[in-house]
Amino acid sequence: MRIVQTAVIAAACAAGTAHAASIEWDDEAADGLWNNPTNWVGDVLPTSSDLAYITSPYVVNFTDGMTNTVNRSIVREGATLNITGGELKGGQAGNTVRDIVGQTSGHSYINQSGGLYNPQHILRIGSGALGTVNLSGGECRVTRGGNSLDGSLPGTSLQIGDLGTLNITNSLFGTRSGAEIKGVFHVSGAASTITIGDTGGNGDGSWYQASNAVLRVGISTNGVSAITLNDNGAVSGSPAVILDPGSILDVSFIDGALETNFWAVLDNSAGTFQNLGMVFDPSVDTNDWGYIVSNNVLYVGYGLGWPAGENVVGPPSPGRTIYWTGAGGDTASDNPTNWVLDTAATIPATWGPYDSDTWHIGNANVTGVDPGTDYVVDYDGTAVATGQNTLWVGDGAQGTLNFNSGVLSFNQSASSRQDFGFSNADGKGTLNMNGGELTLNAARFAINGGEGNFNLNGGTVNIGRQYADYSLQVGVNSGSTGTVTVTGGRIFTRGGVKLGADGGAATGIFSVEGSAATSLSIGSNGTSIDGRWVQYAGSVLKPRIDATTTGVTPIVIVDDDGNPATSYNADVFFYDGALLDVDWMPGVTNFNTFDVMTWQGQLQTNGLAFASTVDTNVWSFAIVDANSDGTNDTLRVTAYGETPNGTPYPWLLSYGLTADDDEVDNDGDGLLTWEEYVAGTIPTDPSSVLAITSGESLGGSDFVITWQSVEGKTYSVITNTSLAIPNKGTVASGIAGELNETSYTGTIGSAETVFYEIGVE
Repeated sequence: MRIVQTAVIAAACAAGTAHAASIEWDDEAADGLWNNPTNWVGDVLPTSSDLAYITSPYVVNFTDGMTNTVNRSIVREGATLNITGGELKGGQAGNTVRDIVGQTSGHSYINQSGGLYNPQHILRIGSGALGTVNLSGGECRVTRGGNSLDGSLPGTSLQIGDLGTLNITNSLFGTRSGAEIKGVFHVSGAASTITIGDTGGNGDGSWYQASNAVLRVGISTNGVSAITLNDNGAVSGSPAVILDPGSILDVSFIDGALETNFWAVLDNSAGTFQNLGMVFDPSVDTNDWGYIVSNNVLYVGYGLGWPAGENVVGPPSPGRTIYWTGAGGDTASDNPTNWVLDTAATIPATWGPYDSDTWHIGNANVTGVDPGTDYVVDYDGTAVATGQNTLWVGDGAQGTLNFNSGVLSFNQSASSRQDFGFSNADGKGTLNMNGGELTLNAARFAINGGEGNFNLNGGTVNIGRQYADYSLQVGVNSGSTGTVTVTGGRIFTRGGVKLGADGGAATGIFSVEGSAATSLSIGSNGTSIDGRWVQYAGSVLKPRIDATTTGVTPIVIVDDDGNPATSYNADVFFYDGALLDVDWMPGVTNFNTFDVMTWQGQLQTNGLAFASTVDTNVWSFAIVDANSDGTNDTLRVTAYGETPNGTPYPWLLSYGLTADDDEVDNDGDGLLTWEEYVAGTIPTDPSSVLAITSGESLGGSDFVITWQSVEGKTYSVITNTSLAIPNKGTVASGIAGELNETSYTGTIGSAETVFYEIGVE
């Protein structure tokens, strides 16, 4: 083994001052493990007073369970340090002290996939030789800073030389102060957290990118992790970004991503931004890609028509009103050419929906909008909207919003609501919820003569506030008709539901199709307001029963604040003329009892009645008081099993008959339908009938009688000596029916006249 001690260190010792020894890696144990002392010159691990040198051609592994604090570490001459776990820290402070990757010669690497790497001074990559740091996991934090080496802003924690590269794909990376880029800073995908200026102390997060230095960005299907600068300690000058003339932006899609959108790349919204001439890398197609700096944030965009590399107007200020025209030729909500900023349809909304915008879809006041055309918008989770103001669909024209995936939230202020179908009879608004999560302030369907429809097929709808005392109103006023049709998904509201208007001035229909929906919870979203149900005359609650045991997803009215005495208690109001329209789903019969609605308050008004279309021979309903105190009630429907004559409804339905056919001879064979059921014959086939087919004397007093029979039935033979004077008698019983025909042999006196009847037991 060899010992290295420089003249500088010896002089420092002679002077009697503190010094740091240089401990080199020699891999004597040949196992590549950092924590094996034998692998270090002198057979001792480097400590907080030592410089740890790793040189070519060695590969060193710092793994789980290892902990070491060194003065600083230097990886050079083509060596590699792999950090997969544990904690490797630097212990030396000072303006000129640096951890270095890439020095002297060769191409050196630090590959971190786990653990904590914590240089407590400056991390310098590419210091006179090629150096690369790959961060694919764990945490890398540079907790101090020092003077600039390249003439940028003072106090840099990260210095990437012109031969250096930092690749971040899935890691937490943070610095105490600024970053100085002369080489390549590469961010790939959206799985990282990158902050410049937040790790300890009072440093600010500056960014200096020199000419020919590269900021490389890889956009994944989830976007990209933005580099965020912080003003952690309010240092004079605040965080600043300087992009020198000829600094390079290299952007591309990865992992199969390809979408028209924009992404924040370098966020210095807390400070200042000087773009002195950043340019795209020659490999970037500037017909598709552009960048802008807006509000001290660098954005890249694809397919938005931005001028390449120009400082153009960026993301709009919150609170715009945008109108859908569909001029982009598709239904994509994130296509900015489908929107305009004025009803004259002359000012394009080049960014499409953005924070706090008000959306208008199907607005008759917009030039060129045809009230007879349905303006369809598809939201697939890709629009740039995150928190919208409000939503208007079908204002004097037709509009449809298909919410297919993603997350979108509309304004949660007390005065805001989302309206569908209003202004007049041409106002038709539809919300089709197919997936994702949509949060509304309050929703109204069908206002002022319009038609509004809400079809919940999947996903989750959260309604977080109320408007005019309700979270969901269906059929609001002035002859309007609104519908809610639930075939799947979930609804959570903060307040109540109102169907129709007082006196039947409007109609609301709430239909639940089977049991596929997972939750219909009225009053559970938030606190202090409870979920009421108010249903006016002519408005309809419309459960459809499927073949499951549950039959239908119940509507649950929740007493969220636990206080039934409050003004918003979880009560139910069925005003006189409120209708219940119950039936099976197409192709289904399910005779049982099913819960349609439960509530934790009281039934305040009960004027509920069956709609005229309901077969009351089959269906009944009842309000079941679970606590015998008027609270925690359940609206329950029952499908009866048979007619008063004992004919099962499923049997009738199997022949296309109803309860009204029970006492009718449908096939003209002399038997009523209920009699055919008892006989086991087919009520729609005149050849299938209980009838005597022959009688034959066998000679002497023996006589055999034969009749059409059904296997499994039991018969009796009844005789009478006169048709005018009843004198019946059963001469045989318990006769097992045979397939097609059954016979009985009896005796008759020579002078007798006997009439035979066959009865089904």
